[in-house]
Amino acid sequence: MLTPGWQTAYWRRLDTLMTQFAPVVPALLPRYRIMTQWAAALSVHTVPPVALPNLQLSTEMIAILLWHYPAQQANIRMLDHLLGEFRHVVQRQFGEWAMVSAPFVTALAGAWQGKRVVELMAGNALLSAGLAKQQVAVTATDDLSWQAANGTGRTPWYPVINLDGQSAVKQTMATTDAYLLAWSPDGDPVDWQILQTLRAAHWPGDLLVIGEYKGATNSAVFWQQAHLRTTHLTRTLNRLLPRFDLINERVFLAQ
Repeated sequence: MLTPGWQTAYWRRLDTLMTQFAPVVPALLPRYRIMTQWAAALSVHTVPPVALPNLQLSTEMIAILLWHYPAQQANIRMLDHLLGEFRHVVQRQFGEWAMVSAPFVTALAGAWQGKRVVELMAGNALLSAGLAKQQVAVTATDDLSWQAANGTGRTPWYPVINLDGQSAVKQTMATTDAYLLAWSPDGDPVDWQILQTLRAAHWPGDLLVIGEYKGATNSAVFWQQAHLRTTHLTRTLNRLLPRFDLINERVFLAQ
């Protein structure tokens, strides 16, 4: 099942456990297949083809595994742990944070045709690359300050202009119809500073935010002060961004 070029100890261990346990819980295999599709796509800078299913083991699955393998409790716990770690593996191995798929990008591109878009703190610019392939006029910006900590920004999918979020907004506001801000760092008030700048200028466009409300992304002050709108676009995108682990990643329009 493993593909040369991206397998690591994580994938080898997961492959072994899937081979061991899938015969009694066949539902594991489709999940694993999609996980490997994601890794294979990301390794060649392609947006994953489908959204991730729920990767967590259900209570029923765990009960079946324990019934058939009562002496394998440690390995069953390890399988559950490895499935729950998938998001972190994608972040560390591929430098990607927003767990979006091709249908998500296609829906966003359809809504933003004809708009001038700037992605703030774009990292490897997966979203910008995906939008550009669908003829959206998009500019990716990032000061690449996360390169030292992980793979974010190390191998960009799309040209990235070296600008921090605030500078990017100030330099592009007059010629931008929509800003995209995915996974703004947890606890960093730069998101609130950006929103204040847009408000002060009475900027009329869209600020689309991808993250976890009062959770793993953004600053507390941003979630407290932002006016979050639900629209047909956000409902559509959220249907295409199903929850698959403990993080409840959602899409918001912020004002």
